[in-house]
Amino acid sequence: MILFDGEKNGYRHQVLPFGVCNDLVQRAICVAAALHLAPKMPELRRPAEEGRAAIIRKLRDNADVNGESGVFTEATWVAILLLIVTDLVTGNEDVLILYHMLQSYLKGRLPATETPLTRFVMYQSRL
Repeated sequence: MILFDGEKNGYRHQVLPFGVCNDLVQRAICVAAALHLAPKMPELRRPAEEGRAAIIRKLRDNADVNGESGVFTEATWVAILLLIVTDLVTGNEDVLILYHMLQSYLKGRLPATETPLTRFVMYQSRL
């Protein structure tokens, strides 16, 4: 996520600040970081995988309890995207499940106010 770092790195300048004020995104950031470090620090793999599963459960529970208002948020979008990028980097075979979640999210979301964050995650989603 920081291969090309600079002013246009949306992960650094949009996602990380959003994670400061949003627990779901913060947890997804921590899971991504732990899974990226796991090859050199194997003790991080299990807690990261448990965190990943907890995020997916949280997304499902938000849909069950809150309906559309709990699902179609920027936090959901960012969390799914972070998990996809992490799975692509680590080679997790479950990436297709997350990709389908992203497709469903994009189909169901209402047009929102365009912000630097939404522009960045839309661009990343199209990739």
